[in-house]
Amino acid sequence: MAPGSDMEHPLLGHLEYEEDLNWYTAKVTVDGRTADLRIHCGSRTDSHSEPPALAHAVRFVATIDRLCQTAKECAVRDLLGLKNDDWRGDDEPEVDVGEFKRLMEIEGIVVHGDGSAEFYYQDGDLFWGHAILVYMRADGRFGNASLAG
Repeated sequence: MAPGSDMEHPLLGHLEYEEDLNWYTAKVTVDGRTADLRIHCGSRTDSHSEPPALAHAVRFVATIDRLCQTAKECAVRDLLGLKNDDWRGDDEPEVDVGEFKRLMEIEGIVVHGDGSAEFYYQDGDLFWGHAILVYMRADGRFGNASLAG
């Protein structure tokens, strides 16, 4: 089915098309928590019968728990030092790896047609409400994590 209307998928379930963002949204469960899986449709002039990102989204769902754990490890690698060095209150103890991962809660994943993705996490107040974004390259390797918002 061409982008532009809701559809049903045998694995992902109901995919709701959001025209203003040009993506489909499905719901997935990670660590007992519901998150949005957003499947980018690519160029608005694409004539594909289905978005190229759909096949990548199906592949992600098969290993979503592992991918999200790896995304958290990337965030720890890139942001734990920043938290402990620059984002702690005067009386606040340092955060360890386990606590950092525990406080991160998946909010959504955006999958692109080239196989790259962004993982969005609520920060559990590690960074005073800023979102944590973790980028995965098209080759499946995690690149970097940053703050947003």
